[in-house]
Amino acid sequence: MVEHQGLPNLVMTRHDVYGISASSRVVQFFSFAFDGCAMDTLSTLCSGASLHILPDAVRYNQRQLWHYLEKNSITQALLPPAIFQGANDLPQLSASLTIILGGESLPAALIQALQPLIPNGRIVNDYGPTEATVSSIAWRCPHGFSGDNVPIGRPVANKRIYILDEHRQPGPLGAIGELYIGGVGVARGYLNRPELTAKAFLPDPFTGNKSARMYKTGDLARYLPDGNIIFLGRNDHQVKIRGFRIELGEIEARLSEHSLVDKAAVITIGEGSNKRLVGYAVAKLRDDLLSTLHSHLMSCLPEYMVPAAIVRLDSLPLNSNGKLDRKGLPAPESDAWLKVCYQGTTRRRATLVDNCVGASLPSNTAKASLRKVLVVSLPILDCEP
Repeated sequence: MVEHQGLPNLVMTRHDVYGISASSRVVQFFSFAFDGCAMDTLSTLCSGASLHILPDAVRYNQRQLWHYLEKNSITQALLPPAIFQGANDLPQLSASLTIILGGESLPAALIQALQPLIPNGRIVNDYGPTEATVSSIAWRCPHGFSGDNVPIGRPVANKRIYILDEHRQPGPLGAIGELYIGGVGVARGYLNRPELTAKAFLPDPFTGNKSARMYKTGDLARYLPDGNIIFLGRNDHQVKIRGFRIELGEIEARLSEHSLVDKAAVITIGEGSNKRLVGYAVAKLRDDLLSTLHSHLMSCLPEYMVPAAIVRLDSLPLNSNGKLDRKGLPAPESDAWLKVCYQGTTRRRATLVDNCVGASLPSNTAKASLRKVLVVSLPILDCEP
């Protein structure tokens, strides 16, 4: 239940965040069932700007969408990052276009691919849940950005952002915590769901107003030294494998950092002792891709956080709102497991800590691969806890 005062605040802040004015030409991408539609529609019409509603045939066709933005001289477009998968072959736009990306994490590789295509425009990373009236934090990307980590930015006007530990207390600068949102726009709660409302909408102890509340987002974040905030993934994307608690968002962030990867996702497959991490990377086909990405992850993550298989995709599956559809990710083929674990083992001694047994492959697959590489048959014990 979103209160009325949240919507005027949303509309009034779009001029500062997006640069929307009476002369703007804004494209409406999201369906009417999605909260981003309210931001597109209300912010545009209340500013006296022109609203362009996309035809369905254009909405999910990357090249037709890009042509539509140029042909209609669109000045602002709020879009999901996934819509630009594999955007390397798009032509440069002459229009002064501000692309606002939101709804999911924004990889640095996508910014670096898009910036040359909009030399007269800019990119904005927007963050905010429906429970806080759509938009709460924004970051305007500087021209020539070449960093590895993309911030979500700073709070917009009349919003308060807290990064709190498990005791709901502020931590030191740079510490990872859960992100809470206070200020104007925090919803009353979920209709007819009092228990869920009580868990998510809490009293705000950091203001003198006793009636003030804050929303518990379930997102992990931390402050950067410059005061910007960086999103690190979901609390509920935390999984436990063989006693280790693992943040899937952290693995996705490290995988996305590699220059060969346009977009990444990580899921688990299997249950109990057979649960495994599987990574997905949108990247161009090359023979050494999987081994290169595996080596990259081994260099920046603990071994137990390195996916047991990495699957290359031309694009990630999307749902009707243009967001990642995790259920639509394909199961890894056998070569996705083998290339990651065994490439290069003929040149060194294979040991139990080579990420071959207990953490990456079912034991029968590992045994068959060892027999092929070492030309011997080895018994494999069940060493899993």
